[in-house]
Amino acid sequence: MDKKLRDALVTNIKLHLLKQDWKYIDYMLEEVYLYNRKGTKMIVIKPLPDAVATMQFYAINGAFAGDVIDWENVQSNGELIDA
Repeated sequence: MDKKLRDALVTNIKLHLLKQDWKYIDYMLEEVYLYNRKGTKMIVIKPLPDAVATMQFYAINGAFAGDVIDWENVQSNGELIDA
């Protein structure tokens, strides 16, 4: 993942996390998947500790695209990428 996309992800993650959870951003970026959702490439990040859902972003620009409930499906069917 290039720096511009990573920076966009971090900005958007901060918009959707409580400020006290910002300390987990590096943790969340330790496991990042490229995932095909109905023909659209998405980036899905590792959930917060003890969280059920995680966040997904459009791979083209890093814009927030909603929550993902099925993290195990993403891990099984997505492509692990470096953040």
